[in-house]
Amino acid sequence: MSYLSSHQLLHVRVAKIAHEQPNKKCLCIHDGSSQPRWFTYGDISYESRRIYETLIGCGFGEGSYVGVFIPRGLHLVASLFAIHALGGTYVPLDPSLPLERHVRCLRLGFVSGILTVPEVQRTAEEMCMAASDDEKRPTLPSVV
Repeated sequence: MSYLSSHQLLHVRVAKIAHEQPNKKCLCIHDGSSQPRWFTYGDISYESRRIYETLIGCGFGEGSYVGVFIPRGLHLVASLFAIHALGGTYVPLDPSLPLERHVRCLRLGFVSGILTVPEVQRTAEEMCMAASDDEKRPTLPSVV
C-alpha cells in the first residue's frame, strides 16, 4: 500500500475537517502585542480556497513556483495550503528578513510569481524590480 493511498494530503484533511466541523479551532496566532487570536478550520478553508482561486485566475497551476511574501498569520498559512492544493511549490520569502536575501533568491529565476498582502506589497514590488534585469518580473497577486 502506498503512502498516498493510506494517508490524506494535508490540504485535503483540513478541507474535510472544515466541512465536518467548521468552527473547530485550528490555528492560534500570537504576535506578542495583543491577545492570541484563534482561527477555525472553516477560516483556514475559506481563505485557502479564495487564494487558490486568485492563483488560478493569475495563471498559476501545477508545477508553479510561487514566492510567498506574507507576514506570519492566517494569510500565510492559507497561502501554503492553496499552493499545495494547486500542485505548486511555495518559496518562502519572509518579510522580516533582509530584502537582499530575497533578491538573490528571485534572481535564480524559478519563481514565477509572488503572493503578497497590501501591507508589504510596496516592498514586494521593490524586491521584484531589484531582482529583475529585464522586463520579465514575477507577477504579484495580492491575497487580500
